[in-house]
Amino acid sequence: MTCSLAYLSLTLQNRWARWKRRPVAKGRSRIEWTCACGHELFADFNNKSIDMLDKYALILQRPPNGASQSTTSQSSTNHLASLPSTHHQPNPSRISMQPLPVLDGLLPVSASQTVSMAATNARNLSFLELCVNTGPHIKSLAEIDTGNISTDGAMFEAIRKRYLDLRDFRSRFWLLKPAAISFVRFSLENRHRIGILQKPLALPPKSEVDARNWIYDPCPLEGDPPIAEDLFLHYLQCKEGSSTLFWMLRFPLKLETSLLNSAAFATFGWGIHIEEGPDFAALFKANFIVLVLSGVAAGLWRFFEHDFQGAFGFSSWIVAVLNSLLMAFMFKWKQE
Repeated sequence: MTCSLAYLSLTLQNRWARWKRRPVAKGRSRIEWTCACGHELFADFNNKSIDMLDKYALILQRPPNGASQSTTSQSSTNHLASLPSTHHQPNPSRISMQPLPVLDGLLPVSASQTVSMAATNARNLSFLELCVNTGPHIKSLAEIDTGNISTDGAMFEAIRKRYLDLRDFRSRFWLLKPAAISFVRFSLENRHRIGILQKPLALPPKSEVDARNWIYDPCPLEGDPPIAEDLFLHYLQCKEGSSTLFWMLRFPLKLETSLLNSAAFATFGWGIHIEEGPDFAALFKANFIVLVLSGVAAGLWRFFEHDFQGAFGFSSWIVAVLNSLLMAFMFKWKQE
């Protein structure tokens, strides 16, 4: 019974999300796939290169159970056959004619490939720079060593862990959650305090990639963001984790040396800034609990004091005080 209700809820969520999707813009193609958690996801890409879109679809539409490439391509094509032409349909024959680049060779088809890829990353140190608000007008930098990370799921798990470490108790008790992201260029002072210089889509120039100071693939991204904001936020909270390696390779990574270990007083870099917003579901639950407690308090007052008006006034006072505290929290959040 519980499984049936969960499946029904997930189906309704997917249908509602599909109905709300924006139309595909001119000059772009949409690739759709299903996350390991069961939610249907999509991403829009520049359609200048159909071959590259075929390879993207082959990776993103690979089922979590590790089905074969031929089965994946066939099921993906069948799934998209009834969709408009703006939805990209992978062409298995075109994919088989050309070898996949490094990006596409990281499909989770065998344990040996994963070990080999992890060893390659370990030899070439790389770091993802993560910017998080930690106080009024204060942003701090955290680095994630990607040398031993072999899947997107592990990458987002590491991001989630470092975010919670930086936010500490505030991420759990201040009714906040990640609400938006930006790819930023920043200045770093005293190895931890940062200032945002450019946003929302600032990436290292090709000269930095050619000099092997930074890396992301493909470079340039031809107007596409490394990852859409809603996809990033979904994977950040998803507990299942993706078994492919696709999105991480599109993130700007610092090569060889860590910015936090730099001897320079001030330096510059590129990374991801996680911006927070109120967790409205948590706020609703908190307000509901306040209403229940005020009702219980009013009932006890009425029972012991035999004063209905006094009980009503006492419960109203409780609601007003606790909601004032929530409003104070909202103003404090805006200052950060």
